[in-house]
Amino acid sequence: MICLLLTSVCWMSCKKDELPTLKAEFSASAQEVLAGGEVVFTDLSEGQPANWNWEFEGGIPATSNLSSPTVKYDKPGTYAVTLVLKNSKQEAIGKKEKFITVGYNDVNPDFEASVVSASEGETIKFTDKSTGLPDTWNWEFKSKDGATILTSAEQNPELKFMVPGIYTVKLVAKNPKSTKEIVKTDYLTIIDKFSVIAEFDAVNTATYAGGQIQFNDKS
Repeated sequence: MICLLLTSVCWMSCKKDELPTLKAEFSASAQEVLAGGEVVFTDLSEGQPANWNWEFEGGIPATSNLSSPTVKYDKPGTYAVTLVLKNSKQEAIGKKEKFITVGYNDVNPDFEASVVSASEGETIKFTDKSTGLPDTWNWEFKSKDGATILTSAEQNPELKFMVPGIYTVKLVAKNPKSTKEIVKTDYLTIIDKFSVIAEFDAVNTATYAGGQIQFNDKS
């Protein structure tokens, strides 16, 4: 009778110490987002996890130990998510391949030039400031009379304009989702380096009657 009682107590004690089987499972607030979007992941695991270790391919942050992390995705693509659960006695792994799909936003082209007025032969750098992650750029630099046209397919071209005049600049930016253009009319002025431009300044712009003002030639 005593042996049976001891066996029963031991069996009940052992059962009490056992932990439920871990099973890693999770969900996402969205599986398709645009670049720059955020996804909230929720742990749906079974058992009693004590530690969560997430890995987010292509995500920011790339890892987390929170039970419900928020992750940002900046680059288009298809990404896997992995969750590793642990407690004092068990480990479980859940991985979902191609779980998050990140798409392109519409392109919004824009640019700026290092200078908008320069002498002929001077190098001007154009900086692409487009949003939407374009992967193709087509530039056109056209003089006002249409006689001179320069082109470039670089993202940030550096050009020398050898013909004086006023130029309109057009940029066509493209990504896999959209194509848009921006035109800045009469954006550049290229000056004949042999031309004379009258310019001056003054040390003072006001004086008393009979006073003197010094002028400086800056032509």
